[in-house]
Parts: sequence; C-alpha cells; structure tokens
Amino acid sequence: MSLATTVRTTRARPGLWWAGAVCMVLLSACERQTERTTDSATDGAQPGAEMPRETGETAGGALTPETVASVTYTANQGEIELGQLAVRRASDPRVRQFAQRMIDDHSAANQKLASVQRPATDGGPLAMRLRDDVRRIEQSLEAADEKTFDRAYIDSQVLLHRRLLEDLDRKFIPAATDARFRNSLQEFRGTVEEHLRMAQEIQKSLGKSDR
Repeated sequence: MSLATTVRTTRARPGLWWAGAVCMVLLSACERQTERTTDSATDGAQPGAEMPRETGETAGGALTPETVASVTYTANQGEIELGQLAVRRASDPRVRQFAQRMIDDHSAANQKLASVQRPATDGGPLAMRLRDDVRRIEQSLEAADEKTFDRAYIDSQVLLHRRLLEDLDRKFIPAATDARFRNSLQEFRGTVEEHLRMAQEIQKSLGKSDR
C-alpha cells in the first residue's frame, strides 16, 4: 500500500495522523541514505488498524473539550521536544531558526490553552499514543546523519502541522463548547497555519539545494 493511502487512512481517525508522520520521517531518512525511490521505500506499508472509541469521547463519538485540551497539549509538547532536538542537530540556520520558533510558539500555546480549558487528567489512549509516536519520530531523527537530518525534520513538520490543522478544523474546534476555549483554539489554528507555510517554504528551498 502506498504512503498516500496510509495518509488518507489516518486522516479520518483522531491521533492516527501522527503515525503518518512517523512514516514520513522514516521515508525521508531512507531516501537520502540509500537513494531508493519513494515508491520502493513505501512498498508494503500498512494502514492503521480500526480503533474503538477513545476514552474522552461522547457516546456519539465526538471528542470532549477536556480530551481536546489534553491532545493539543500533547501535540504542543511533541513539537517542543522535536524542536529542541532540531536546535541541537540541524546544520542549516533556517532549520535551526524554525525549530526555535516551534519551541517558543508551542510553549506559549500550551500556556494559553491551559488557562482557558482544563485538560483531561491523563488524556486517555489518544494522548498516550501521541506521546509514543513522538518518541518514535525522535528515534528516527536521532538515527539520521548530518546530511539527512534537516530534510527529515522539515518533512515531518510539514506533515504534522498539516494534520494538526485538519484536526483543528474538523474535530477540535467543533468540540469546544466554551466560547473562550473555541476562540483560543481558533487563534492557535492561525499559528499552526503559519508554521505550515514556513515549513513548506523551507522544504522547497532544501529540495532545490539537494539537486
């Protein structure tokens, strides 16, 4: 199954888009270390298994505000951790600057969101899976060499922010019943959209320099 099919599969399920990000990081490192084509590198990839309704969902399957707060907190923490790794390891100054921006902006977003909506105590299996996936992304980035790290990190950032933007629009913002929390999520959405634009611009420039 192709990577595109895997991405489409994860798009419909909360949290599973992080698994797609892991695939993207591994693909980026593999392409540049072995010079294989994208098609051959992704042959045999399997979509995520069907998951039962998560703790923190309503009977109808909608996310509760508390779970949304927990998931967005976990996503922000993941971006902070990945940014800290990139600040240490990136060789391109544009990538290091972007990584520092991720640390600053996602730290501020966590403070703002936590001030208007208390997160669920543990976030349930959804937040736990996000934390596990961040660790896998970190491990794959740690394994990347100096020549492949920058592109692998930026590729993961494009995919992660795109998925987060989609989940904000389709799931998280609609689940915010409190006006202050909804407004904060909408403000956060603007930050995520700006991050995506920045990452895509760096991705394009790295692609040109690779040729």
